[in-house]
Amino acid sequence: MAIREDEVAAAATGINTVSTKLLAFSIGASVSGFAGAFFGAMMGTVTPDNFQFAVSVTALATVVLGGIGSIAGVIVGALLIALVINWVLPNLGGWTATAGHTLGVSQLSNVNYSQYTYIIFGLILITVMVLRPGGLLPSRARKVELQTGTEPSSLAEVQGQT
Repeated sequence: MAIREDEVAAAATGINTVSTKLLAFSIGASVSGFAGAFFGAMMGTVTPDNFQFAVSVTALATVVLGGIGSIAGVIVGALLIALVINWVLPNLGGWTATAGHTLGVSQLSNVNYSQYTYIIFGLILITVMVLRPGGLLPSRARKVELQTGTEPSSLAEVQGQT
């Protein structure tokens, strides 16, 4: 965290920035490699078709919705995005058709909502960014930065350890 915020100050306090960055990269690459191996084993074959634009949009929506820097927030975001993809979007056509028949608006029953998946994700992202810029469960440090507009005086204060 110190390297991300101010690399010169981190180096001045004795942190070896080169080895720390390499360690962070190595850990990230290792976790990604294991995840890719499990994904390949689960799918049976890995092709470029498995990694279309929708995968990137879903990952972005998950992180932004849940909260950047918050593991619990990302889990909540993943659950909500999975709920939207697997339950809301498939049933949305039936719900609007029922509402259309009830209200006497027959045009609502003719809408194919599977074409509007990216628009719905976009609306979710915009709504969360406007109403909750830190996500549904932001990290404490991010929450303090967004509320005060300045950085707190110490990491211990942000983490509530004082």
